Amino acid sequence: MEDAAEPYVYAPLDQSGSGRIRVLQVENNIDDQCISGTLLTVDLKTESHKDLQHQWTAISYAWEGQLPTEPISIDGRCLKVTLNVAQILRNVRPRTCCLWIDALCIDQANIGEKSQQVLLMKDIFREAYKVVVFLGSPSPKELGSSFQLVCAMASWLKVQTSESVSDSRDLQAAFSSADLQHYPKLQCLYPYEDLASCSWFDRLWVVQEAAIARSLYIQHGQFQIEWEYFASTALRFLSGLNARDALKSSLSWVYGACVERYHTFAMGRMLTMIYTIYQLRRRIKNRGPTAPSQVVSTFADRKSTLAIDKIYALCGLFEVKRDRGEPLRVDYRLTAAEVYQAFTIWCIEQERSLDVITRLRDSRQRQWILQHDPQAWSLDRLPSWVADWTHGPMSLYGGEMTTLALRTGQEQVFPHKTRPQFRVEGPVLIVKGFFIDTVKALKTLCPFESYGSDEGRARLIEWQHSVRNDANTNVILFGQEQPSKDTLRAKLATTVHKERRTAQLWLEKRRPRLVADSPQRRHSLLTERGCIAFASASFQIGVKLGDRICAFYGGRALFLLRSVESSQPGRPYYRLISGDCFIDGFEDGRGIEMARRLGVPEEEIAII
Repeated sequence: MEDAAEPYVYAPLDQSGSGRIRVLQVENNIDDQCISGTLLTVDLKTESHKDLQHQWTAISYAWEGQLPTEPISIDGRCLKVTLNVAQILRNVRPRTCCLWIDALCIDQANIGEKSQQVLLMKDIFREAYKVVVFLGSPSPKELGSSFQLVCAMASWLKVQTSESVSDSRDLQAAFSSADLQHYPKLQCLYPYEDLASCSWFDRLWVVQEAAIARSLYIQHGQFQIEWEYFASTALRFLSGLNARDALKSSLSWVYGACVERYHTFAMGRMLTMIYTIYQLRRRIKNRGPTAPSQVVSTFADRKSTLAIDKIYALCGLFEVKRDRGEPLRVDYRLTAAEVYQAFTIWCIEQERSLDVITRLRDSRQRQWILQHDPQAWSLDRLPSWVADWTHGPMSLYGGEMTTLALRTGQEQVFPHKTRPQFRVEGPVLIVKGFFIDTVKALKTLCPFESYGSDEGRARLIEWQHSVRNDANTNVILFGQEQPSKDTLRAKLATTVHKERRTAQLWLEKRRPRLVADSPQRRHSLLTERGCIAFASASFQIGVKLGDRICAFYGGRALFLLRSVESSQPGRPYYRLISGDCFIDGFEDGRGIEMARRLGVPEEEIAII
């Protein structure tokens, strides 16, 4: 195409009905060197989009920071697109008449249109005839053959993802034969090591695009395969299991085998992304609820070009309860700090819990990320109750990325749940709750110490002496007016045992074995009432003597607050140190009930 051709100018979309989108009708009767088509307007609010002529294939791909350098023809005018978009048009267009590609179908220079179209992404990908994950075009010597081999492996296995086994009875019988003494391992690393380098598995926007698609395919170059076959084949071949177990086991069990097996960092991220999307697709199909804060936390380590897209890229996965408010407003004119604060308030209202304010911001981790990822951002001036969603855990399988994958799918409801009572005044969150206790000593008692030693007995006596001479309080906390050493030993054992297994916040699996020295920085504490507590806190902030332990309405666990000086007179202000403090008897929302039993007065507590 001649670069001198008149440039294409987008006609404004009529957003009066808030359902209009553009789709690209590609011309197929031309050679590959000339890409041309027409942008059609479709209204998602009417039945016209279901007309066969206007059914579209939506493309999920990675932008990769490319600049628009490739000219194509739209309605006879020149529009420059990125190289990967040009590759999509050359490879995908023989299969379908209409395509939806965000870089083409949204006027990226129109902020208002972009904000409106983001709200329609869920409908665009859900209503699409099918969604194609496009990994790119192969270089002349490599990736094409890798993906071709993956397609061949999937065809050979013919596995289904609905919990189960190969639908090839001859193959299943061969691997299940009683005559076989040793089953061969089902493994082939080579093609997946190549695929793991594809940036699609690292990106954030693609998550909702793949999760909500009714019919999902994955393609590289000219080769295309259904997502379910691709996911099942990848997990089974990379599990390291023998062929019989790999074929007959559920994908959840097979993924567990992948976790236990060492893979490269890129391979681990690819496998986790594949399995987590598999879980999301199952949950959406079964209409299982997932809290918005849980979704954002799960994918916090995926990459996006803009900091605000850490929220906006997942809007299509947010379950919106209309009786609790309107959907989250998308506005690209806002700063990241404004978006994160608005998202936090929206989550408290929608989820009716304070889970969203409990995510730690570890300054040491953020500093490491900023040094190793030049595209990372840092939001240091956020209120302490607003999470910095720009950074996620950088680990192979651990951390929040696998939390949703390891969850069993139950609703985000915990025992003794109460509704948050709060209001927001600028950067200040004012929450109703109770000051339960105060930190008196740090690491006074080691959970795994032998109390048969002289030092152990001395520490036990120290603990016994720290318990207040308050019979009523001690009965509530320890079951005795004056707790004996045996009672304290039993209390410690119960605390350590329950703390590791209590499903709190983002941790829906057993906590690390060594609580006090775990990656989550679990500090062991002694309180003024004589209770043993464990609390998470970031590396830089830590826990200090005098920190207040609080129970809030809507809180799953206890909170740690620290008094701060403020120029605003009239009330004390606090900084949120941790939303994950554990004291036996106060877990899973029981803090409000315990506070009332202890006679603690209810207060309005201001957090900045």
